[in-house]
Amino acid sequence: MPSDMVSKKPGFLRAFPDQLWYPTTTHTPEFLGLKRGSGLWRDVSYGKGVIIGVVDTGIYAQHPSFDDAGIPPPPSKWKGSCHGAARCNNKLIGAKFTSLFANDSGDDTGHGTHTSSTAAGNFVSGASVHGLGRGSAAGIAPGAHLAMYRVCTIHGCAVSDIVAGFDEAVKDGVDVLSVSLGPFFDVNFSEDPVSIGALSAVAKGIVVVAAAGNNGPKSFVANSAPWLLTVAAGSVDRSFETVVQLGNGNHINGEAFNQISNSSSKPFPLYLDKHCKSLTGRNVSGKIVICHNTGSMNETGSINKTDINAIMSAGAAGVVLINRKDAGFTTLLEDYAFSSRGPSSFSPGVLKPDVLAPGLNILAAWPPLTMFGSGPFNIRSGTSMSTPHVSGIAALVKSAHPDWSAAAIKSAILTTSDITDSTGDPILDEQHQRATAYAMGAGHVNATRAIDPGLVYDLSITEYAGFICALLGDQGLAIIVRNPRLSCKMLPKIPEGQLNYPTITVPLRTRPFTLNRTVTNVGQADSVYKLKLDVPKSLTVSVYPETLVFSKAGEKIPYTITVSSHGNEQEKFMEGSLSWVSGHYVVRSPIIAVVGLL
Repeated sequence: MPSDMVSKKPGFLRAFPDQLWYPTTTHTPEFLGLKRGSGLWRDVSYGKGVIIGVVDTGIYAQHPSFDDAGIPPPPSKWKGSCHGAARCNNKLIGAKFTSLFANDSGDDTGHGTHTSSTAAGNFVSGASVHGLGRGSAAGIAPGAHLAMYRVCTIHGCAVSDIVAGFDEAVKDGVDVLSVSLGPFFDVNFSEDPVSIGALSAVAKGIVVVAAAGNNGPKSFVANSAPWLLTVAAGSVDRSFETVVQLGNGNHINGEAFNQISNSSSKPFPLYLDKHCKSLTGRNVSGKIVICHNTGSMNETGSINKTDINAIMSAGAAGVVLINRKDAGFTTLLEDYAFSSRGPSSFSPGVLKPDVLAPGLNILAAWPPLTMFGSGPFNIRSGTSMSTPHVSGIAALVKSAHPDWSAAAIKSAILTTSDITDSTGDPILDEQHQRATAYAMGAGHVNATRAIDPGLVYDLSITEYAGFICALLGDQGLAIIVRNPRLSCKMLPKIPEGQLNYPTITVPLRTRPFTLNRTVTNVGQADSVYKLKLDVPKSLTVSVYPETLVFSKAGEKIPYTITVSSHGNEQEKFMEGSLSWVSGHYVVRSPIIAVVGLL
């Protein structure tokens, strides 16, 4: 339809040039403290009754991860359906495709099958990849229902198709939307149809969980709108270790998919090639080829699985791939770049990413045959994999608290997150340096604590609208809220620092800066919380009041925070934290003071 005809249709707000976005792509439930038959899983019935919508590349419906054993029928509110040849049941209750280039909701890349099973796959025994990671596989919310909205093909994901997928999911009645997709560039909220579609979902109470992107460790964070729960990717306490023994007796530790034992005492000669992109005319037969990745982790010329397969097809006995410098101590078992860093380009006063979750070498369901590998399981890495972990946790929280808003569920996940690893040490980045808030957000998700946070920082759609007014004015409001009659004159303008967000971002300056927050009691009716501050000596932070006294559940209490610096720091930003502590709860918010923030 010509653009001038579209612009004359009732309800027209703005037309966007279509763009392509891309998928940002057993042990992790246990790593997150989830155990079959006990604890949180048992207490919330594995997330039964909650519907997770997945906006992705489709789904291989016949996989045993989507069997409906033990899953009740969907709730009566469900309006969705299955299109094409998808096999639907009580587990997979919806499967639709919005891409004009897709004929059904099937998955020809594997990405959507992997993310869906990570979020809510049923229990499958005997799962492994090449014998690695053997055990029972399950999603984070194995009792929840799934609905797939295929918006991608092997060529990418058109923004118009993603928006159509969002709208279908909202109409169908999902509770959580998992979006493991992102652009290769940052997008202004008023020019980003995905942020617009997500706000409509949040307005309906749907938690929208989105990938921070795989452009790290230096490039921008994707999906940074405040109404999105933006997820970074981290490692877990499991690796697929292998050892290379050199002729001089030295051992080099690494990781590998193919761990075939070699009982021969005969040594293999080494063949060193810096890039390993073209070995035409070179004799590598019977040799172990050493390849060295150089440059950026998101460089298109980096060595990938296709290159390695070509080397092996040339007769090589094996391949040793040396990390890029910026990968540090991170070992990726395939060709994904890794977790993007904050701050947001368009709203640096709201901390992004929000939270960190497992995303390194994740084993999950896979179709029988794709150009990216064959099933029934595969191991992948990236924020595409960390995102469905948090989607599953959001479903578990929603199961326990069906009346909570999307913002309350996000707050519960952020304020209960961990800033230390499983040994009690600080979380480290890929260079083994202490991870900053721009790498991990509020911290690493803690599923068992998120279910009972004590206090939450709630936000209404009106407050998000006030934030949009302060940032983008009337035109931005009309486009993002999709209501041309709504005016900023009807709303208070809320600067980004004053948004009732569960993290706190302030300017790093000598002149004091004051902002406001309000917490809602969702824990014990009669409770007292005392302030605990952990900030650098060069920052002065005062909070009023320093004690919060609640007499009933649902009660709201505001407080103010004033931050200033001594003016002698050399850092671009400084970090600390503010916690409200009772006898039962610790409600923690990171504080980030940033040079140049208005």
